[in-house]
Amino acid sequence: MTTDTTPGSNNTNDRNISTDTSESLREWTAARNKAQRVSADVVVEDGDGMATSVADHYEQCRGVYEELATIGDEYETLAVPDNTTWYVSEQSDPEAEYPWEARPLPLRETLRALGDTDRVLYAVTSYKPCNTVRQTAPHRYGDNGIKWAESNPLPGYENLAGFGLFVDLDLSDDLKAQRGELDADIVSSMEAVIEAYCDAVADLYGGHKHVYALDSVGGVYVFGAPAVTIPISEHFDGRDRELVMKAFRERSNEYLQIKQDEIEATIPAATNITDPDYCQNVNRQYKAPLALHKDHDAVVTPIDTQDATYDYTPLTAVDDTLVDRAKDWAAGLTSLNYADESVTDRLVQQLWPDYYGEHSDWRAALKAFVDDELSGSDGDSVDVRTEDDDSSSDDRVAGVRLTRDFEDVKRAVGNLDIERVAEKTIAYEWTDSKTGFTDRSGSGKRAFIPVWGTDANSGNANFIDKNEGTWVDSSESHQAGPVEMALVAEKEENWYRDRYRHARGIDWWCGVGILRNKGFEIPVYCPDAKTADGDKMPLWSFIKAARVLGVIDEDDLVERESEDGGTYTGFCNAVTYNRALAAVEDAGFNTNREPADADEDTAAYESVLGEYADDGWEPWTEPAQCLVACLRARDDGAVAEGAEPPRLALHPIIKIISDEDPSEVSAGVVELAVDTFQELDAAEAAQEFGVPTNGGGRV
Repeated sequence: MTTDTTPGSNNTNDRNISTDTSESLREWTAARNKAQRVSADVVVEDGDGMATSVADHYEQCRGVYEELATIGDEYETLAVPDNTTWYVSEQSDPEAEYPWEARPLPLRETLRALGDTDRVLYAVTSYKPCNTVRQTAPHRYGDNGIKWAESNPLPGYENLAGFGLFVDLDLSDDLKAQRGELDADIVSSMEAVIEAYCDAVADLYGGHKHVYALDSVGGVYVFGAPAVTIPISEHFDGRDRELVMKAFRERSNEYLQIKQDEIEATIPAATNITDPDYCQNVNRQYKAPLALHKDHDAVVTPIDTQDATYDYTPLTAVDDTLVDRAKDWAAGLTSLNYADESVTDRLVQQLWPDYYGEHSDWRAALKAFVDDELSGSDGDSVDVRTEDDDSSSDDRVAGVRLTRDFEDVKRAVGNLDIERVAEKTIAYEWTDSKTGFTDRSGSGKRAFIPVWGTDANSGNANFIDKNEGTWVDSSESHQAGPVEMALVAEKEENWYRDRYRHARGIDWWCGVGILRNKGFEIPVYCPDAKTADGDKMPLWSFIKAARVLGVIDEDDLVERESEDGGTYTGFCNAVTYNRALAAVEDAGFNTNREPADADEDTAAYESVLGEYADDGWEPWTEPAQCLVACLRARDDGAVAEGAEPPRLALHPIIKIISDEDPSEVSAGVVELAVDTFQELDAAEAAQEFGVPTNGGGRV
């Protein structure tokens, strides 16, 4: 079993580069060796010449991470050493399309090879049941990293157990660069701000014993004890737990935003010296205690939440006393003693005051909240932000009317011909058309035999009410509308078996999508910068609008990896993005989005890229294939001499020159990569980067 260091993954340290094929490749390798900043045996020296090995440092801190890795025996957290990979992979079937199986990398498994950490050991703020972090998913390796057969195996909100409040209290950018040399007044103000945020978290949880803080070097982390939510995870599972945990994240963030206003009003300096980030999520990374900072030769250290001192701690200053203090800190954070229902009760009372006020018990309050989230009436309580999760509607969007107004969608659904809806969904046969049966449903109604009861005795239990635009099952005293009828007909989730309920949220949007696919004219809801909650048109809405307008299709979209290890759908390249942006804004939408950087050289290459790609290539998304296609185009004279290729084509070269993320390297590295590109030829690059050619593109 190996960690994910296979060529093509995000970790490029093990890529083997031949240096005898050309002079340019020899220079290439030399440049890479110069640019490599750290390795497992790096030694850090202070101003007095005292040296510390990073590998030895992490071995010295092993006890800290043993404590941090788990809550009790049942729950564990993940690790992302050097932010290179989330996964451990092993080959399952070399002949399969997806020959590798990957699973998340637990922190306690990282303990086996702590010395391999180059610089920064990241942990994850939340804890999940051990079995959920052992789930695997098939994949293969491409030039741009892992390609999943379906989706990655990272745990989701439905798997959360220990999930505490988390604040990433960053220093402002200019002060972050000065860390270690901050003025005494700034340090004093920072200490006051730290204590204020810790007090705020203590107020929520019921005391400072539930609050933990770390000097992150670039700021401060403040934690609420994660085990407090374990009773919630034991009482709720599946979708119910997902709803509660997401709401906990949102409500605790709202609480912190209110407290931020109070703190900045009390401590005016807080506005200038800190930049709070409330970005807790299911797989939120943070630098573990005593981890080395990526830019400063200093380590993350515990802070007293009631008597904060903001002291810079160089790596060379770490001793056994500090290690023991960090070990105690980690043992406290992960204590199972915090899985105390009295604390859980207080947390729910604070964050769900409306529900708790009515029920006076945390279980009953959250049950009522979940019931409200899952129930509703014909979309009256639909969360309008969830159409981006409606995968069903993606099959049929081109040519459908767009709207910024959610009420337009509800009106369209409410005005559908309910008789026609029944014929296309749950009506197996109309009662009045079946020999020997009589429709007794009454005026303005029409009875039918449903698809789940084709052997009906009388055929009158189910009918549609034309005036109300609803379906009624009199045997269950149940009334619902077109959306529920669509969900039942398509057997979405458990709707066929458990059909006597009402749709809301994602389910409601899914039902709307099914109705569209069946030919019903329902506008597509696409909020823009004026009608969305944020300051610009949401990405999902922007993409959906572009698809409806017909300027992009599924081939123009790719799955990209987000910072928390998940994925999202984005555009394949800047040219496509800008084409969509122009069309959506021409249609009258206010996107408040800036055009992507796509200069004339890039546009010239991208306009002919498909002509120089072999059959089956994906040059818009696969860096090595993009590189070879661009080289072919250049050699064929399809672009101007000396034109700079798209940045995607430079990624394979940059990965050899530098260990940094190709999208974040300096201008000097990019310039070196461009120079190397101009010296390569297509055949050489195809061989070097393992791009199989089949003659489908021009040469």
